[in-house]
Amino acid sequence: MARYCEVQDVQRFIKWVKFGEESKPINNQDVEYFIDESDAEIDGRIGSVYEVPIQDENDRKIVGYISARLTAYTVAKILVGQAGGEIPDTIQEAKKEADKRIEDILARKVILENTPIRARRHSALYSYTAHNPEAPDIKWQLDKEQW
Repeated sequence: MARYCEVQDVQRFIKWVKFGEESKPINNQDVEYFIDESDAEIDGRIGSVYEVPIQDENDRKIVGYISARLTAYTVAKILVGQAGGEIPDTIQEAKKEADKRIEDILARKVILENTPIRARRHSALYSYTAHNPEAPDIKWQLDKEQW
């Protein structure tokens, strides 16, 4: 599965550490792992509305925006946790923006235009005998308090 964002996208948010193959305490492979985790979280959250993973390139840009911000927040938590201090305000705001964008997708304020909407299962009761005159006359044995 292709990722929604790349290491460079996360690097734009975390300017105080340069990621590389051998960088410490977090290297490129670590960031890629956190991207995969963020993408799985996004798919889990929007998967109730859209078919995931998102395949359309334009829709992937919208979701990539979210992925880069969620990943940057996760990486910053680790870096700050190891060095001490607080997560920068810009990273905290990026996380809030990502969560809001997901909520907007779920509320259909942001539409992934080229991604199929997941078919929903109907949960309403349906009587398959309602319009069949030859069906036996079934009486409910429950009153409204029991129902």
